[in-house]
Amino acid sequence: MSTAIKLVSVAAAFASILSPAERVMIDKLVERRAAEGDAYKIEKITRKSEKEFDVEMECEVTTASPTGKAEPLVYGSTEWLPLAVIRAVTWPRYADMSDYPMMVAEGDWSGIRDSSRETKWEIFAEAGRELLQGR
Repeated sequence: MSTAIKLVSVAAAFASILSPAERVMIDKLVERRAAEGDAYKIEKITRKSEKEFDVEMECEVTTASPTGKAEPLVYGSTEWLPLAVIRAVTWPRYADMSDYPMMVAEGDWSGIRDSSRETKWEIFAEAGRELLQGR
């Protein structure tokens, strides 16, 4: 059973609170998630500060069943844009930038997630470029 994925630009729905660069980044994130087989519907965006990209997204995610035999899984998620972007790219490559390089090198996402906010911003700067370049 195949699930159709519908990509919807966030530009129109959230234009009043997002910068053009934020809209592009979120659209690329949604495209990446769709390429991985997830439908990623953003229902609400909240600005956390005046800093660009410091937004939180409330999402509904639909993903294929891990076994492929059951109905697709649908779950709610609240994601901070920088972490969502880092997770969407090949994040283990940023092990040396994290506060917990050995954990990340071994494939443990919590080494990124639990790094300091400053460290996450530094990793996001690199991961954002990677996402925009389509790598």
